[in-house]
Amino acid sequence: MSDAASRLLDIVAALEGTTTDDEAVAAIAARLEVDESAAGAIFNAFLRDLHPASADDRRERIAELEQMMQQERNVAD
Repeated sequence: MSDAASRLLDIVAALEGTTTDDEAVAAIAARLEVDESAAGAIFNAFLRDLHPASADDRRERIAELEQMMQQERNVAD
């Protein structure tokens, strides 16, 4: 995703003229020369997710969710 952030103008250009999500994903894939899975992730990402600094925030959110899930498992046992 960090490369996607530096190519934001290319992503916007790829979206121009597309009318469906599938067209948009295909256009991003072609423009950035990535597979459709990566293009789909880029298409579905929030802008903050494209920012390199958001990686720490994502790790924290994942850790919090894992902790909550573990607590729920402990209560269920």
